[in-house]
Amino acid sequence: MSRTRTIYLPAWVPWFVLLFIAPTWLWISYRVLFTTAGRADLGIGGWVIVTFMTVVIQVVLFLMGYRKLSAYVIQDHTENND
Repeated sequence: MSRTRTIYLPAWVPWFVLLFIAPTWLWISYRVLFTTAGRADLGIGGWVIVTFMTVVIQVVLFLMGYRKLSAYVIQDHTENND
């Protein structure tokens, strides 16, 4: 008989990742919006893409951490002949 298990991320994982994503996004935003070199390197279009991707990644992590979206679905096909 097969058994299906749904695995979720722990709730602390999205908050831990946010500690890295937020400062990185703030630094990129400062460089693009307030310096001419940063605007020339990445540009406003690139900044919009980076912002969109960081938001999507963080939303998916929060959904996984708060049990709305599964991280893994494991189907166990082993037989127990005890």
